[in-house]
Amino acid sequence: MLLSPAKSHRGPSCCIAISEIMTILVMFQMSRFRDFKNFYNGFPKFYRKDCFPKLPSYERFVHLMSRAIFSLIIFTQIKADRQKGVCYIDSSCLPDCHLKRSKRHKTFDPPQNMEKLPLAGSLA
Repeated sequence: MLLSPAKSHRGPSCCIAISEIMTILVMFQMSRFRDFKNFYNGFPKFYRKDCFPKLPSYERFVHLMSRAIFSLIIFTQIKADRQKGVCYIDSSCLPDCHLKRSKRHKTFDPPQNMEKLPLAGSLA
């Protein structure tokens, strides 16, 4: 039986575990940061340096994130609850067309008696 030659890895070896990558990604989702780069360069590098002593640079971490995707998917599937009815309700207001602009709007076709409605702008 012939043995295949061992692959030689180029570059530095990975200095961060998959569980640490997953922890940083979950921490980002729970934080109020809008983009991952500011989060990574700010929070784990300075405030959690004791938890992640061998944290690689941002570019290297982005490259290493692909190693943790499968484990992260399995983790979220295990921790996810079964859906029971409505899970998310968006209570934000939807923007409507202002009555002053309704005559200029091409897509808004108001009824002729719009001014006589009790709540101006509602078509219910």
